[in-house]
Amino acid sequence: MRIVMFSETYLPHINGAVTHIKMLNDALSAMGHQVIVATTSDVREPVLKDNVLYSPGHRMKKIYDYRIANPISVKRTEILASFKPDIFHIHNEFGMGLAALRAAKRLDVPVVYTLHSEYDKYMFYLGKSFAEASMIRMARKYLGHFVKNADIILSPSPKAQAYVDSVNMGKDVLVLPNAVNIEPFREACADPLFRRQFRREHNMADNCRAFVFVGRLGKEKSVHDLVHYFGRLNLPKEKARLFIIGKGPETDSLHTLIADEAYDDRILLLGSLPNEELPAYLTAMDYYMTASLSEMHSISLLEATAAGLPAVIRLDPPNAWQIEDGVNGFTWADESALKTLMERLLSQTAEEERALRERVIQYAKTHDVSHQAEELLKIYEDAIRLHALRKAN
Repeated sequence: MRIVMFSETYLPHINGAVTHIKMLNDALSAMGHQVIVATTSDVREPVLKDNVLYSPGHRMKKIYDYRIANPISVKRTEILASFKPDIFHIHNEFGMGLAALRAAKRLDVPVVYTLHSEYDKYMFYLGKSFAEASMIRMARKYLGHFVKNADIILSPSPKAQAYVDSVNMGKDVLVLPNAVNIEPFREACADPLFRRQFRREHNMADNCRAFVFVGRLGKEKSVHDLVHYFGRLNLPKEKARLFIIGKGPETDSLHTLIADEAYDDRILLLGSLPNEELPAYLTAMDYYMTASLSEMHSISLLEATAAGLPAVIRLDPPNAWQIEDGVNGFTWADESALKTLMERLLSQTAEEERALRERVIQYAKTHDVSHQAEELLKIYEDAIRLHALRKAN
C-alpha cells in the first residue's frame, strides 16, 4: 500500500504525535508498504527527501517553535500525485492537514483522520484567557471541516467523540489506542549499569523509589500540579524522589516553584533528552507519574510501561479504561487518595514490586506497535472501500 501521513511536526521535533508517526512509519515500511511523511521545514519550496515531503512553514514561536504550512502548493500536489497514493492519513489539523484535504479532493484519495489532542486544553497558547471561549467555538467549527471530509475518524481516546459530536455531523470515532516500540526499552532493561550510575550520581540507594514524568513542560500538562501534589506528601528524599524530564514554556516557573517551596531536595528537573537516551533513564526509575488531564493516550506513559514502570496517574474519567489497577498502574483522584496510594506503594516488598513490574511489562507487550500497524492497515482498507461506496452513491 502507498501511504502518505501528514503532520505539521516531525523529526527532529520530539512530541507524542511525532513518536507515534515515526513508529507507524517504521512498522509499516518493515511490512513492505511505501510510506511518505508530509511535514514542514525551513525549505524554500516543497521537496521530497528520504521519504519525507518537506514544505515551507511559518514559524509559530508561541507553540513550541513549530511551523505551519501554507495549505496551497501546486508543486506539493504534483509530488503527491507522482507517488500515486492509496491513502492519506492526517495527524493534525493545521496547514498540512488542510493541504491533505485539498490534495485528496483533487487526486481522489481516501482520507483517514486521527484526532490526537484535546485542543480545548491548548487554546491559551493562541490568546488571552478571556478570549478562550470564542476561540474554542471557532476551533470546533474548523474541526468540522476535517470531520466532514474524512472517510474514517480515529483517536486513541473516546474523549474525541465529544469533539466530533460538537460539530453535529453524526460521525463516529473509532478508538485505536496508541502503541509503543518495546524493543529499545527491553534492551535497556537488560543492562542495570545505567541505573547504578544514575543513582550513585544522585546519592540514591536502590530502595529509594524514583517517580518520573516525561513530556512537554507546558501549562496543559499540569506539571505545577504534579509538583504540588508530590511535594505536599512530605516524603523524605531517602524514601522517594520525583524526576521531571522535558522542557517547555513552564521550565523557568517550575524551577522557581521547586526552589520557593524547598522541594529541591526531592524534586529535580532533568531537562530534555534525545529519544535514544530515554530508555536508559527510565531503567533508573520505579514509577511513571503525571497529573495531566489533557491526554488522549500518553505515549510517554506507554514508553514507561515498556520499561516496566507502573503508572501513577491522576484520574481522568474518560480515560479510566487505560489503567488497570495493579496491572499497568494505579489512579488517584485527589491529594488524600494519592497519599493513601503512595503509602501502599512504598510499603510493598521487593517480591511484590518484581511481580508488579512483570505485569506491567506483559501489559506493554499488548500495545506493541506491530499490532497497531496491522490494525491500521485494516482501517486503511475499510477507508478505501467506504470512499469507493460514497463515490458510487
